Amino acid sequence: MMNREEFTQFLNELRAEYDLPPRFKKGSLMSPSEETDHYEDVLTEEECSRLQPQDDARS
Repeated sequence: MMNREEFTQFLNELRAEYDLPPRFKKGSLMSPSEETDHYEDVLTEEECSRLQPQDDARS
């Protein structure tokens, strides 16, 4: 099991390999937010209805 320093070094190596910033800025949309414990519905009603299986009246 890794300690904190080894884990940080591992993450920094991954960030360098994938050309990611060292850390996300606090408040950034990409940074994890601990206050967010709910999920918003990002689909509109129209999109939801399009995703529903359509009953074909072909008999």
